[in-house]
Amino acid sequence: MHTATVRVCLSPAPGFCVKSSTLQPAVCKITAQSAQSLSKLDGPSQSALITPTPGILSLPKGIKVFVNIAWDANVPPPPEGSEETIQRAMKGEDETSFTTDGGWFVPVIVSEPRSDADKAGKPSVAFDCVYNSSLKSRTLRDPSFRAFLVELGLQRIEAQYSLLLSRQLGTPNIASKGKLLPRNVLVPLALYPSEHPLHDDTNKTKKPLVEELEPRTKLVEDISNKLKLVEEVETKSKGILRSGTVTTQKKECPKFEWVKEGDKLKITVHVPKLRSTHIPNATLDLESRRIILDAAPFYSLDVDLSLSDAQIMSVSGGASSDNSALTLKRQRDLDVDNATAEWHVGEGVLVILA
Repeated sequence: MHTATVRVCLSPAPGFCVKSSTLQPAVCKITAQSAQSLSKLDGPSQSALITPTPGILSLPKGIKVFVNIAWDANVPPPPEGSEETIQRAMKGEDETSFTTDGGWFVPVIVSEPRSDADKAGKPSVAFDCVYNSSLKSRTLRDPSFRAFLVELGLQRIEAQYSLLLSRQLGTPNIASKGKLLPRNVLVPLALYPSEHPLHDDTNKTKKPLVEELEPRTKLVEDISNKLKLVEEVETKSKGILRSGTVTTQKKECPKFEWVKEGDKLKITVHVPKLRSTHIPNATLDLESRRIILDAAPFYSLDVDLSLSDAQIMSVSGGASSDNSALTLKRQRDLDVDNATAEWHVGEGVLVILA
């Protein structure tokens, strides 16, 4: 279950800028291409924060962080919503989600961090938070909505780069810190309205949604917390593991995603290396705000939804790649008493309904 993405070209227009600072040291990963371009922009201060390790931006505690709020028509717009729904979202009273389940949310594209310098010439760092251009007019006339977009941008930066940012904000008298450059980004197609032209372009090359599969058999076993494990095994498959060939290795944090399926939350954990011989030793523990999976010798997952956004993204490993942990946090508690789990060994996934 993979979310379709489309490549979009952005040419952000500056809106306004706010100034914050880091509350603790942090290390941000950036692409090698970005690191190379940083050293060529705005003098030597651009590369002052890049460590000798390629693609790393090291941020000390207390460094200034500039956040550029920018606009581009190619960023997905928020879905239609009543004023009451929008106000609930602004107050944090509504369950917002980046899925297409009818919730109201505001998509934002966050740039990689880039090093810069403040007015005194001291190193600083800048981020761009790009919103759909349709939000600009309301931001100009509604100070509370402007504050909402700023807070949303700060939260997304914290989640994406495992930062903790101060909420004591300054408002520099500049439209943006540094020049906003064109960029290409990958955006989930589902964030765009159904009538958007991008859907038509994607449908031309879309693969069939249903494919004929080989017959399967199901083996049912009991595990902890009253869950059932259903192992799906291809009838024609043959095991490739031999006893004594598994060596000790560091466990990976598996990727996962979730969707709403009726009144359930469907969580799919990708564990492609697992075989039927590993399942008897695997354990799954569900709590109302936590998922713990130990699937030796390959995988270990611990998602604690009671943590802050930044803490969740810093400890969830592979799960942070699509922000699944962060969006799942905004949903209701997991229904532990009525939860079920299924191993789909042929597909390399564990499916949890809670």
